[in-house]
Amino acid sequence: AVVSTQSTGLTCTHSALDAGIVVTWTVNDKPITKGISAEGNTKSLLKVTSASKDDNGKYKCSVKFGTYGTTSKEITQYVRFAEALATSTAITGDATHAITCVFYGDGHDTTVWKFGDKTLTKGADYDITTTKADFSTKDVLTIKTIEAKDEGTYKCSVKYTADSEDTTKEIRLTVYGITKFASSSGTIDSDGTFTITCDYSAMKSDGPATVAWFKNDKSLSK
Repeated sequence: AVVSTQSTGLTCTHSALDAGIVVTWTVNDKPITKGISAEGNTKSLLKVTSASKDDNGKYKCSVKFGTYGTTSKEITQYVRFAEALATSTAITGDATHAITCVFYGDGHDTTVWKFGDKTLTKGADYDITTTKADFSTKDVLTIKTIEAKDEGTYKCSVKYTADSEDTTKEIRLTVYGITKFASSSGTIDSDGTFTITCDYSAMKSDGPATVAWFKNDKSLSK
């Protein structure tokens, strides 16, 4: 396996034939046309420069020996890459909120999720799932009920091998919602005046929030 942005090369060595040899390369059954060169009449070289997650795959070298027939060999090449995480937002009271990490390459056994310095585990507050594909692993942390206290930095970390360094990605979760909802006076006598205050988080990038008031589920207006 190689790490993304590194270069890697594959060599296909074959028997010599004076004429009529045709070498073709494929990855995941798709033809490759770039990065191929020959070394003498018995080697075909494929070089991938600055490998990315899309270069994970099953590489095949096929050699056609004129009218004698064709033979092929296949090798799996892994490129390790951690998917960058986007900014995430949630609203208090949401039933769930999921944060996703995707790691490409040769897979890993365990993903460690952290909220600040706290290690998170599957239970009453969180659900953790892992889905593996041929060349990627998707790890999902689901916060079961969003509250203001859930705002902060989340990290997912993996080890590809026992002796490799941790590969870590982090995301900042911003939680919006009502932070205070209270009456100024409590119980009052008739003809009295009271004020109910609704404080809420501001979403600066999206403009001012739209606030609606209800009494016994009926809309109120000025």
